Amino acid sequence: MPQAETRPGAAMRTSGRRGRRHGVEIRPGSVKQARMESGLSLAQVANSVVSRTAIYFVETGKAKPSIETLRLIAERTGRPLDFFL
Repeated sequence: MPQAETRPGAAMRTSGRRGRRHGVEIRPGSVKQARMESGLSLAQVANSVVSRTAIYFVETGKAKPSIETLRLIAERTGRPLDFFL
């Protein structure tokens, strides 16, 4: 069972995850639509910044992208950010 932090002033954490960001809610299907219409593969969108798996998880709704990842996807597909929101 994960231990809560015991440092003075530390927030109580029991999930075992630290620093995990909450993702951005996006319109379902928008990432795959933008990628397909741009003629790009998962690898081309991901490049060396994020993994193909991460892009796939965003496309399938298994993960929410960080704002940084969403900006990368928007840049690579030539879409404005609001296309995905």
